[in-house]
Amino acid sequence: MTALLWMALVLVALSMLLAVVSFALDYWDAPVSGLTFMVALVMLFIGGACLFVGGISGFFELAQAHAS
Repeated sequence: MTALLWMALVLVALSMLLAVVSFALDYWDAPVSGLTFMVALVMLFIGGACLFVGGISGFFELAQAHAS
């Protein structure tokens, strides 16, 4: 796998973990739950962009390897 795909997987996994932490903080009425959730959303967006770009580059790598 390309480095972008690995980075995307790590970012998506961390954002899911942060989302769970955010909901737990919201359950206990912590004032930082909204900030934590926003950070999780930003990480998910960045991870999705990395997954998209990494998937496209991986597809072209695969096509190039198959053509030769």
